[in-house]
Amino acid sequence: MFPELRAVGVERAEDVVKELRERAEAAGVTSRLEIRCADAQEIDDEAAYEVAYWAQAFFPDDARAVTLEAARRALVPGGLLLVQELTPPAQDAPEARLHSALDALVADSRGVPPVRTAEELAAELRDGGFEDVEVTTTPIGRLVLGRRALD
Repeated sequence: MFPELRAVGVERAEDVVKELRERAEAAGVTSRLEIRCADAQEIDDEAAYEVAYWAQAFFPDDARAVTLEAARRALVPGGLLLVQELTPPAQDAPEARLHSALDALVADSRGVPPVRTAEELAAELRDGGFEDVEVTTTPIGRLVLGRRALD
């Protein structure tokens, strides 16, 4: 759909990187896609990308601020960061609340942060130095958008 699009993916797990590279080859997009086996906190690109997506649900609390700083630095001035809200629809049934509480407990025991609302993610982006932060509703759920300052 977008033949001029170039993308860089960052993933720590070597097996996932291998799978992504195989899928890129099968899809015929290897010339337009770079998959790096690295920790997103350590990305040192500066002003290189127009748009970035942060898969924030995979980042524990102690890595979030550093990762956001790396993403902000990697964006060109005025570049856009996209963050997806992953909260499930609210359910008031006791069984649903118990299931949700157990999921949160297991995630916490693994060092995975609790699911954040779009408003909480927006505050996190603002605290991370992003500007013009807004929450928007899309067909895939709510997204939080933040821009790197024009400097």
